[in-house]
Amino acid sequence: MSICPTDSLQLTYDFYLQVKDDNRYAGVSGMKCYPNGKKVGGEVTFDVLDTDNVSFREKYKVKGDVADVFKTAVLKEFPFPEFPAELFLTEDVVWDRIARKYRIRFFNRNIYICEYLPDGISRNLSYHHRNSPQGTMLYYGTSMRDSRFGMVRHIKDAIRYWQYTCDYRGKRERLPLWAYLFYPVGWLMRNK
Repeated sequence: MSICPTDSLQLTYDFYLQVKDDNRYAGVSGMKCYPNGKKVGGEVTFDVLDTDNVSFREKYKVKGDVADVFKTAVLKEFPFPEFPAELFLTEDVVWDRIARKYRIRFFNRNIYICEYLPDGISRNLSYHHRNSPQGTMLYYGTSMRDSRFGMVRHIKDAIRYWQYTCDYRGKRERLPLWAYLFYPVGWLMRNK
């Protein structure tokens, strides 16, 4: 279940107007919260933060989901890849690409009230990654090569790459040699 507080649209619109004509911005993003008002991922220390999506997570260490509102032109510039017969692709594939060129104005206001359901995507992410191997390989294969992420993240991405796709028999892109060292770990974790 998801609902918006009564002032959500006005807040989002007000922040959007601040960056509407600034070509450095992809859009704006407010906070998601649970029905009890607690922010998803915990409290944040900023009122407004202008940064890209990767720095938001890596540099500022913000956890949890946020409510993104992107400019239409930016989403057209960065379309979601499609893979036949696959039903899932993490939006981070596109958000990380957008972050190379644009920033987002993050604002510390709850604009989206949500509950995570037992049969929802978040709780069943492993299932979705396993059943969409090409999208999963694209995401983790790209992330493990991305210099914006540190070594620990690269190692985790390599393990997850193999964890979710070790049984895939189709074509794969060439990975960095070090990533193959983590195949045994991913194989051992494949059913988790």
